[in-house]
Amino acid sequence: MDCDDFLAKEQKVLELYFSSLGHFNYDKAKEIVEKERDALFKTGANYLFSSVLTALSQMAVAEKLYMSLQYLAPKSFLRKDTSLKSLYEALRLEFLRLKDQASCSTPISCSPSPSSCSPMSPSPSATSLSSMSPGAVIGSYQSSSSYMSQSPPAPVLDAFLSHLCGQLHSFVVARVKSVDFYDKLYSLSSGKMMKFKELSAALNDIISQNENLFHHPVLTALKSSFSTELETLHQLLEAQVMLSQWQFLQALLHLKEAHARLGEWNASLLLPENRRTASSLLRADRLPHLVTWINKLNSFMVGKFTLYFYKILSRQTTPQEMKNFGSKMTIDYCQR
Repeated sequence: MDCDDFLAKEQKVLELYFSSLGHFNYDKAKEIVEKERDALFKTGANYLFSSVLTALSQMAVAEKLYMSLQYLAPKSFLRKDTSLKSLYEALRLEFLRLKDQASCSTPISCSPSPSSCSPMSPSPSATSLSSMSPGAVIGSYQSSSSYMSQSPPAPVLDAFLSHLCGQLHSFVVARVKSVDFYDKLYSLSSGKMMKFKELSAALNDIISQNENLFHHPVLTALKSSFSTELETLHQLLEAQVMLSQWQFLQALLHLKEAHARLGEWNASLLLPENRRTASSLLRADRLPHLVTWINKLNSFMVGKFTLYFYKILSRQTTPQEMKNFGSKMTIDYCQR
């Protein structure tokens, strides 16, 4: 297999992996890259790509934990669970290492010559990444230089891996900032007063900083999910700020924008072949906790908006229609 064919084949694997991540199929995504990694180890096709696949396997684990929100619960009395941040930090360093390694690779043929390469078996460092603790992941590849001499990648593959790992590094950095934001939001929720304006500004900073990052076509599903999640939450926080100022129109516009983005996100969670059964697949017990929480927050904000501006809304319709509208809402404060 020449380099172009190898790269085309692996790009399809990556597209399937990131599509699975975007649809919250984390176990499937992990299985995809681990299966391909094991196949590459057996053929000795490319060590560096195998290392990237190993890191992606760990990334699927991190994403599943991120969406579960389990890291927000205290690990013990007055002790936070930092395992997710440790895992993301390990991934950040690993993607940075792989990016630099791909940039420095010698531009020779992708197919190893009989005189310089023998079939590779997984190195202890590569096979242990998925089983090691997050803090021990970095620096686990001790014999990478010898493997690279056996199976050096081609210039096109080098450039692709360097670019991809650089963008994945940016994604992981953004994820850590999101984790910090949710941790702050969770901590403030136990108090009597929440500074929604400051929270909204902090979230907007994360969105702005990453607007033009990790934009590779292979990462489309991942970028879309990341952007929609934060933008939806930002619109809901802005709506809360406007509600606190009794700004009817501005609050309504933010709620409409949040509703539109949330609708797009919920629809995008379904693979094309599953869209006929959307109602069953979008049940709360089948969605990650983060998605369920944002949907609940949206319903809460709509109910709050209706309560705040009930008199204004009731002037636009009949009492019976207003009652019917409230009965369709997930949370109807006006009838309590």
